[in-house]
Parts: sequence; structure tokens; C-alpha cells
Amino acid sequence: MQDVMFLKNRVKEHVELVANHYTNHAVFYCGLYGSQNYGLNTDDSDVDTKCMVLPPFKDVVLGRKMVSTDLADPYGALCNVKDVRAMFDNFFKGNVNFVEVLYTDYFSVGVDYLKEAKELRDHRDMVANRDPLRLMEMAAGMARQKYVAFNKYFESKKEVLSQYGYDPKQLHHLVRLYYFMTEYLASADFGYALHPDEDVKEYLMSYKTNPLPFDEAEKHRERYMALVDGLLERAREFWGSLEERDLAAKRSKEVRAFLDDLAYRLLCKAYDVG
Repeated sequence: MQDVMFLKNRVKEHVELVANHYTNHAVFYCGLYGSQNYGLNTDDSDVDTKCMVLPPFKDVVLGRKMVSTDLADPYGALCNVKDVRAMFDNFFKGNVNFVEVLYTDYFSVGVDYLKEAKELRDHRDMVANRDPLRLMEMAAGMARQKYVAFNKYFESKKEVLSQYGYDPKQLHHLVRLYYFMTEYLASADFGYALHPDEDVKEYLMSYKTNPLPFDEAEKHRERYMALVDGLLERAREFWGSLEERDLAAKRSKEVRAFLDDLAYRLLCKAYDVG
């Protein structure tokens, strides 16, 4: 069973995985992303994480390429490892899968960086909601990816495609993103939109636990993609005015300054300078 302790321990295991692989990088923050954050996990769900690391001083001075890779744990789950500067860029862009690690209950922080991690999480709403239209566009883009992946062949999906003719998980994600966008359009609150209510959870889980026949699934695929497109159009009407874009630009400057300053202070602490 994936209870709280199980999930927290898996996150800690990912921290150890990263520390052992990147011995000259300090781990700042590692957070879970995926179904567990929405209450939509099963006992078989992967425990995937995103981990921010601080590069060695020499890498920064020499302008070496920032770390950005995936590490697999013994159970087949992935830890997406990125230089803190690259991860902050993804936060700024409004990448939903990245931003959600600031809202997860399952995270681990390097002991030397507890203050900075708390500061980042305390400012997560400012970061996540800096540009609601941009966030909706990113979510719609993710939904489109799930739409395309619905019955696209991947070697790793060979068995499920043979059984159902499509990947139920991709349809599940498409529908989940529709509900996320619906709640975000109504609230402009990332944390609120991330957590579906119980009735919606039950409905979403049915796509994974009781997959639809292909013909019915195809109808759902088309319907929800059209609904996502409609939500995006409404978002553009709501947040696309010159006044709203000016406000978003102002918030964006504040968020960029906050993230840049926090990255600077993290690196100064890592190198014991400043």
C-alpha cells in the first residue's frame, strides 16, 4: 500500500540515488510529482520525483552544461534531476509537472537548505499563478500530448496497446487535465485546481481501473480534447486583454527576480561565499 511513510521513504531513496550518482553536486530539494499528488494513485503507481541539485563551483566558473537527466530507481520509477537554475526556469515557464513539486506533501530537503526550501514553498502561489494564461496554455499543450499518445506505438506500451488498442493512462491524463483547467479557470489557484474533489477522483480512477472499449474511449478522447480547446479559448478571452497581460508581465518580473535571487543565495551558501 502506498501510504504516507512509503511515499516519503521512496523520495528519500531518490535523494540517495542522486547523491550517489552526482557526488560533486549538493541536493537542494526533491519532490514527488504525479498521481499521488492528486489522490489518483494505485498500489502499482510509479513514485516519480524531480530533484534540484547545486552544481560545483568549478562547473559554474567554466560554464559547463547544467545537469538535466533522468535516473531510474530499482523499481523502474524515475527521478528527473536538474540543476537548480534549470529547474527554476521550468517553474517560471509554468510547466505544470514541475510546479506541482512545490505543492506535494512528499518531499525531502538538503539539511543545509531548509530555510531556502521553506522560502520557495512559501512563495509557490506567487510562482505558480504569475501568468494564468500561460499556465492554461501549458496545460492545454500537455493535454494535446496525451491526445496524440492515446494509441501511439511505443515498445514499452506494446502489451497495453495489444490488449485495449489504446493506452488508458493517456486518456486518464487527458481527462484529468481537463478538470485541472476547469478548476484553474474558475479560481486562478494552482494548489486548489491540482486536487480534484472526491466525485471527480472516482470518475478519473475509472479510466485506469476499468478501461473503456476502444470505440467508446475514442469518443471520450475527442470530446475532452474539444473541451480543453474550449477552455483555452475562454482563458484567452479572460486573461488576454492588454490590462491582464500588463499585470502578468509585472508579476513575471517579480517572480523572475525572486527565483534569480534565491538561486544566487543557494549557490553562495553552497560555496560559502557572499
